[in-house]
Order: sequence, then structure tokens, then C-alpha cells
Amino acid sequence: MLSALSLSAISFALISSQAPTAMQAPIVAVSRLADLPNTTVRYYDVTGKDIASLNRSIAKQRPKVPGSSLSPASLTWNVRAAFDQRTENAQCKVTAARATLTATADLPRLVNQEALDGEMLGRWRHYAADLETGQLIVLVFVHSRLGQVEQAMLASDCENAKAAGTAAIEQLRNKTAALKLKREESSSLSQWLVANADLPDEGDKVICEDIAGPPSSRNTLHLCMLPRDWETLRETSQ
Repeated sequence: MLSALSLSAISFALISSQAPTAMQAPIVAVSRLADLPNTTVRYYDVTGKDIASLNRSIAKQRPKVPGSSLSPASLTWNVRAAFDQRTENAQCKVTAARATLTATADLPRLVNQEALDGEMLGRWRHYAADLETGQLIVLVFVHSRLGQVEQAMLASDCENAKAAGTAAIEQLRNKTAALKLKREESSSLSQWLVANADLPDEGDKVICEDIAGPPSSRNTLHLCMLPRDWETLRETSQ
């Protein structure tokens, strides 16, 4: 019997018990948000020729997300958690669990690049890339913790499995909320330029690592980021 319950950004479904299909999950190469499974990226158009005009365009065009601060980049994500149960001799047991992440991100896209001089265009590209990386870090962190949601349900009895999954997802939300606040401290273009004025040029010094997904899917993300972005991800994981 199939039943489903949505709790704000948390979804649960109880599914009938089925034997998992044995297969080797692929390694997903991730260099941008659109590479992540089940992720939709939407762009809003921005115009301008200098910091002031670009900031004005962002403020006017950026999506207004209810209950969220007015950031130039927004992200919503949802974890759908499902578990199998089997009853034998009047005893119900959780036999399998699955947690699936879906997400939608909104990012600015410059549509009049020819109006910017070379220096300003370079600044914009770094800024836009950093906005996207900030959203990517959040989703990679959640992806890497989906196994904890599944384990919480597996360790519970049938009656409490949904609540156990809810609690695990809320822990993820608390972690990502702290990261979001940190990123938004320098969210406008002018604020970002001031905050990053003294950062060293790391050029092509990217570090590539594999990030394991939940046991149910065994999806592995192959991710390449700058050292400072890996540091942010690890700080969030602590």
C-alpha cells in the first residue's frame, strides 16, 4: 500500500517491500549545479556596466522567495525519504530505506557582457561563479549526509521510522542554515568584492575528490573545487 505525507520541505512515502536490484551506480562528474542529479537551475537576466548598475539590476530582478532574505542566489531543497517494512509473526521491521534529494536554484545571468570592460567582466564572472559554488556546497553537503537519514529510519521501528527520518533531515537543515548565513554576509557584488579583495589567485589549483552518496543509490559525486571551498564544506561537516 502506498501512502505519502509532505511536511513543508520534508516528504515521506511508505512503499511495499521489494528486493533491491544489484547494479553498479555511476560516478557523476560535477563541475556546476546543473550536473547534480535531480537539480533544476533557473536564471534571471541581469544588465549593467559597473558595480552600481549591476547591483541595481540584481536587486530588481532577483526572485523573491517567501521567508528568505533578498539574496542574489536562492536555493530550495527537499529530501524525500521512503522506507520498506515487513511484518512477520506480528512484528513489524524496517527492512530498507531510501532518501532522495531534489533541489531548485536561482542564479543571475549577465546578458550584456559586451557593455563591461575586461576587468569588470572578470570580476563579474568570479562573483557569479562564487554564488553558484555556494549553492553547490550546500547540496553536496546534504547529498553526503543522505545516508544518515536512511540509517536513522533503519535503526527505528516501523511506528517511529518517519519521525526518525524527520529529525535527521532537520539536523541537515540546521547545518545548512548556518552555512547560508555565512555566505550571505557578502552577497551583493560590492560586498563580495570587498570581502574577497585579499584572496590569493588560486588559478587552476583545484582539488578533486569523490563524495559518496547514500547506500540506497550508491551515487558517487566526483567534485573539483578550490581549496577554500573544500575548507568551507569541511567546516560545515563538523
